[in-house]
Amino acid sequence: MPPTKTSTCPACTLLCDDVVVSDGQFNNACNKGRSFFQIEVADKPIHHLVGRSAELETCIAAAVDILLRSQSPLICGLDHLTTQSQQVAWKIAERMGATLDSTMTNRGRASMFGLQRVGKVTATLGEIASRSDVILFWFCDPVSMHPRLLERLGALKNGNRKLIVVDETDTATASEAGQFFQIKRDDAPAVLSVLRAKLKGIELDSEIVAQATGLNTAQLDSLFSELASAKYGSIFYEQTYDDSVFDLATDSLLTLIRQLNDLTRFVGMKLRKDGNSHSAENVLAWSSGYPFAINFARKFPRFNWLEYSAETVLTRGECDAILFATGTDLQVGFSGLSRTAQDHLGSIPKIAMSPIQNFPSDVSFQVGVPGLTEAGEFCRNDDVSMPLASARETASHNTESILEKILTGIG
Repeated sequence: MPPTKTSTCPACTLLCDDVVVSDGQFNNACNKGRSFFQIEVADKPIHHLVGRSAELETCIAAAVDILLRSQSPLICGLDHLTTQSQQVAWKIAERMGATLDSTMTNRGRASMFGLQRVGKVTATLGEIASRSDVILFWFCDPVSMHPRLLERLGALKNGNRKLIVVDETDTATASEAGQFFQIKRDDAPAVLSVLRAKLKGIELDSEIVAQATGLNTAQLDSLFSELASAKYGSIFYEQTYDDSVFDLATDSLLTLIRQLNDLTRFVGMKLRKDGNSHSAENVLAWSSGYPFAINFARKFPRFNWLEYSAETVLTRGECDAILFATGTDLQVGFSGLSRTAQDHLGSIPKIAMSPIQNFPSDVSFQVGVPGLTEAGEFCRNDDVSMPLASARETASHNTESILEKILTGIG
């Protein structure tokens, strides 16, 4: 009988650490977790050089040669790597004078810019679970995307805890909540502006407010009253427009959370869906002062919003080689790129670190899946670093060790 293991599940950014894996059963895992632990991966990795299988050392030498010949390499896809591998990728970028980014596309980054402009008031999941008496889900559906969040917050068994949902559609989470306010995404900034005005005691014309927000005075008063009367409130949110560089609603929401702390205690937390990108942003910020889209061409880190992001660099044709990591889905990361960026990507030498066998690239390293066949650390949604064990024993090569050999090779 296979041994019983308690594993941390990286299927979403909650990183539930109580999943028991035993004899094909995954106790405590949600549907997303069970799907993750049943991903099919090769028992023995096969690396490829220009489409043909090759020994690991041969592929490493080829990858080193590509990087050394490059004048402007790009390193990205750190959201698929463990924290340890991200640290090595940063060292390679610094050594090579490369451009370094956490993800492949610019989607979902407006919330980071909002954080830089406004700041955030946040807490750990444990603190929220222990103290919150009011929880608001703002344009997010954790029942679908983070299935065990309500369970972990104790929200399903605590009758004294108020759950509120504000969203465009009647979601699965809305059916679990005590109150549901339905508004259009385009009206979200106006709703937040009205709530902030009420917090300041500013009287607004009811007809204009109803027209701008889609909610009547009684609904807005009810929503404001629930927030203002909280002893300890928490707001979980997602970026209102995922493909937007500037999200006015997210900025206004972060500002509202700060202003609510003049009256009571409130915290906020973005529910992320981008793998281990949170860890990558922390690693890069700690190492260079900037969370993503960093350029080392002048031998020191430079950051200028999205000027050095992977998508921008590919679209402008400003890189002549790329080293990147992927997950188990071939399309994730690339599908969001523009046709111009994809065309340039196809024209330059590519070094891929992927669980997919023979990933289409000049050099392809078949590596393990963190939390499934590879151990390491991931960063939980609340900035807590969590250890991932290898739930399945295979002969897959460790991504960190491969990147270390590449780092040694470039000198």
